[in-house]
Amino acid sequence: MDASKQARLKELTQELAELLYEETAPEAVKSLEGIEKAVRGHWLEHIGPEIGLFYPHK
Repeated sequence: MDASKQARLKELTQELAELLYEETAPEAVKSLEGIEKAVRGHWLEHIGPEIGLFYPHK
């Protein structure tokens, strides 16, 4: 991946992290376990299915 794509990916990842943080209950980010559960939940519900679109469908 070239440097411009890496920079864009970093920007998008930061934006996604900020959005998901806003959508996470404040009490969930008070412990490492809570953070892990919140991230896993966001991954399963929102991120994973969208990344699945990366793979071609036959």
